[in-house]
Amino acid sequence: MPRHHGRSEAHLENATAPPVYGRLDALGFFGLYLNGGGGQRVDVLSFDTFTLNLTGVFRRMTLDDDGNLRAYYWTTGDSSAWTSDYKAIAERCELPTSCGAYGLCVPGNAQCQCLDSNGTSPAPPCHGEDTSDLCSTGSSNGSRQLGFDVVRRTRVSVAYKEELPFRTNTTTDGCELACAGNCTCRGALYNGASGYCYLIDFPVETLVYQADDRMLGYFKIRKAATARRGMSPGVTVATVALLLVLAGLAAAGAYWGYRVWERRKRKRAGMEQELVPGSYRDLKSMASSNNSFKA
Repeated sequence: MPRHHGRSEAHLENATAPPVYGRLDALGFFGLYLNGGGGQRVDVLSFDTFTLNLTGVFRRMTLDDDGNLRAYYWTTGDSSAWTSDYKAIAERCELPTSCGAYGLCVPGNAQCQCLDSNGTSPAPPCHGEDTSDLCSTGSSNGSRQLGFDVVRRTRVSVAYKEELPFRTNTTTDGCELACAGNCTCRGALYNGASGYCYLIDFPVETLVYQADDRMLGYFKIRKAATARRGMSPGVTVATVALLLVLAGLAAAGAYWGYRVWERRKRKRAGMEQELVPGSYRDLKSMASSNNSFKA
């Protein structure tokens, strides 16, 4: 398949063409070759230090998490870290995930903002990447329901629209309809100048701001999950049954506590009735009457 970069391209015309091999050269370039790396050189990526003819350096090339291809070198002398020597994508806004899912990158200062907001933030916590189906199944009849909200925004594009499936000679409404009725479509980009409609059939990542009112975007964002929407009928029945059991246990505990309190109250009342108040004379007479039993 073709590989795109700033200077030249290596094209494979058909499936029978020989494979292309890459080799990192110590002189400071990455070369693409035919026939196992020993044949014809078909493409070259030159690094920043290529013209310096550095010797005694170690080189490495990495495909980083942000999707960028970078090269580094380490000198054997006084170097204490790897030094950047090449970046395939120089502009941050051209990276597919520079501002995260549903983020919008503004060129220049490479500021990030959320697709459904106009505020700027160094790292906006927009919406999490969502890979599941955007059309949810209904309750009992199995019907398909819309599980997303729609965001429309002008002056947006992507850095990789040439890689997206597209339609030609369309209108704004036609471009939206092509995505709205498709549960696997996450968004659509319409170019009012050319009539091209680009469809995004994978989770939406970073978009790029373009100062052109004819660039229109239509995007689907999953609705916030609620307890009612997320519960199936079986889960709902089980939840209600559990609540009834807990309510019954609470009522039984309250009744048992009341009975214990009532018994304690009656016992205390009986003890108080046995202690009849009287004067000291009564106590003396009671004492003399008790002495009559001593004979």
